[in-house]
Order: sequence, then structure tokens, then C-alpha cells
Amino acid sequence: EQHNWDMGFEFAEESCVSDVCNHQISDICLLKYQVNAPQANEPNTITMELICEGITWLGIGFSQDGLMAGSEAVIGVLSEGVKKYNLDGRWMGGVKP
Repeated sequence: EQHNWDMGFEFAEESCVSDVCNHQISDICLLKYQVNAPQANEPNTITMELICEGITWLGIGFSQDGLMAGSEAVIGVLSEGVKKYNLDGRWMGGVKP
């Protein structure tokens, strides 16, 4: 069974800058995250942990315009570990580690 969740909330809650926040995405998945306050001349970053029950693969994508093509994704597969991918298109050849 495959799930796609549009989390529909803002990450930049004030308390999540100093504390780890939890967002229950579904009955089986919990997202823990913290917005990392930038230091001098450093970019904003976020630290996340996505926890789901069962044996599965997990992925999260980041996009400037909400589209898959041209975005970046992090995918974790139990037997292969976690890798970052550039999504240059909507086909397998467009997914590049």
C-alpha cells in the first residue's frame, strides 16, 4: 500500500526552533522535526526524522514550486540505506543520486 501525504502545515512554528516538534502524519507515521536557527551567513536548515510502523521505504521531497521535476528528494530503503536524489524528470532516468 502506498501513501502520499501533503502535510499541509507550516514548519516554522516558533517553538520548533528550540524544541523538537512532532506531527502525526497518519496512524502509522510520525514526523519529528526541528528548525535549525541559522548561524552567521549560513542557510536555514531543518532536521527531520520520519518514523513509520512496518517494513517500508520512506521518501521526502523538497521543491521550490511544488512540482516533482526539478526538485530534490531523500529516500530511505531498509536494505539500501538513505540517499539524496535530484529529480530531473518524471521517469526513472530522471532520478539521479
